[in-house]
Amino acid sequence: ELRNYADAFKHYSEALKINPDYSEAHYRMAVLLMDPAASKDLLAQKPKSSPSRKPTFSAIKETPSSKPKPKGKPQSVPKKK
Repeated sequence: ELRNYADAFKHYSEALKINPDYSEAHYRMAVLLMDPAASKDLLAQKPKSSPSRKPTFSAIKETPSSKPKPKGKPQSVPKKK
């Protein structure tokens, strides 16, 4: 029985990139990763060239909830008389 775990992993990953809701690909990927022989084989393989680009964070925008909160005691507001 021929088993090409790397190709199967690649194809399931591509399917999930196209349609993240594809339950059959999720199921088959889980079955593949639970197979001890497949896991050992996939971990033993050297990754093909990884991109040398550094991640950019230009897409992250500051929102009111992401701004740091001021530290220390809150200033009191003078009461009206």
